[in-house]
Amino acid sequence: MSALAAAATLAEISGWSLTNLQLQKLLYLAQMFHIGAHGSPIFSEDFEAWKLGPVQPAVYRKAKMFGGRPIETLFTPERIVSGSGRDCIEQTYRDLGGLPASKLVSMTHWSKGAWAKNYDGHDAGSTIPKSDMLAEYNERVRLIRERNQAR
Repeated sequence: MSALAAAATLAEISGWSLTNLQLQKLLYLAQMFHIGAHGSPIFSEDFEAWKLGPVQPAVYRKAKMFGGRPIETLFTPERIVSGSGRDCIEQTYRDLGGLPASKLVSMTHWSKGAWAKNYDGHDAGSTIPKSDMLAEYNERVRLIRERNQAR
């Protein structure tokens, strides 16, 4: 499966209401959740650490013409995600799809996350290793468990 197929699935689930920025952040979070929960990525392509957070370059290039407007049915031929990948994308959208882009950016800019570990302060586009995404997932889960135990 490709990053474009995952992006098409997410865009379709949203009713084609997401901007490129929202799509990038939700796609990153879905990929991170899937790596953590299933031990494998939804798609093989990497994210890069850009100034505005994790970016999947092929998806960015395909959707950049929309700027800050919702992406239209640009990805239609790519729609092929099924199984646990689709389930994870759907759950991510249900849980986080209603958040404004600024909140999604804040989530993916987490100081203990994979983006922060790989962003050098310039817009160099360093690859974010999937192992760092797994470490971010594990740290988020650990913090949630600690918070729940403190209640």
